Parts: sequence; C-alpha cells; structure tokens
Amino acid sequence: MLEYTMEAGTYFVGDLFNILHNQWDDVYDSTGTYIEGKNILPDGTEYILFDTEEPYGVFKDQMGNRYDTDTGSIGIVKIDPHDFPYLKNLGLIHDFEDSFIVEKSDSVIRVGDFYIDTMVSLDFLEEDILVDEA
Repeated sequence: MLEYTMEAGTYFVGDLFNILHNQWDDVYDSTGTYIEGKNILPDGTEYILFDTEEPYGVFKDQMGNRYDTDTGSIGIVKIDPHDFPYLKNLGLIHDFEDSFIVEKSDSVIRVGDFYIDTMVSLDFLEEDILVDEA
C-alpha cells in the first residue's frame, strides 16, 4: 500500500493530464512510464499519481463523484480553482480544511474521505446495461 499525508488546501483529483498537459513529459521517467506515488515537477509542483486497474474510463467514488481518465491514472494536485474552471466535470475539486491521507490499496484510491474504485469503469457498466436491455 502507498500512503501519503497532504496538507490542507484546494486540490483537483482526477486525470492529471487535464492540468499538467504542458508538463506531461516531466511526469514520465527515462523508461517512458510514470512513477506512481508522490513526485515533484521541475517547477516545484507536487503531485501524487496512481495507476487505475482499468486502463481508462470513468470511475466513481462512494459519493457519486465521477473521475474521467484517458491516461490510466488518477492523481491529486493542489490548484487554484479559478485557474481551471473547466475541471469540475473531469474529476473532483475539493477544499480539504485539514491535512488528509492519500493512499492506494489494491484497486481503491483513497483521497481523504473519498474512495475511488478503479476496478470497474462506468463506461463498461453502461455498455453492459445497454446490452442487457436490448
């Protein structure tokens, strides 16, 4: 299990490519894969990144929040929400009032009190429902 403590603040949780797209090459190591866990970009931006069990799709937490990913990963990075108004439909923007735990255990990514199951994508569930109803 990977576990980290983050300081209070406003964070985006989701596919970090949506925020770090201009720095995405820096997210990868020399072998062409990204490093799971807590990392720091050359500009000092600290982030946490975890693989999802399904390589892409839409995942949900227990509160019904949706996390869209095209990169096979979900991460967390501190943001100023005014700089990224388009993100609210791509993941979770949340103001954590106190320090909180971020961890991955098996297929579940925990960010504070949010538990994201990355084993089953909503895309696949919706396809199954459509097939079953036909």
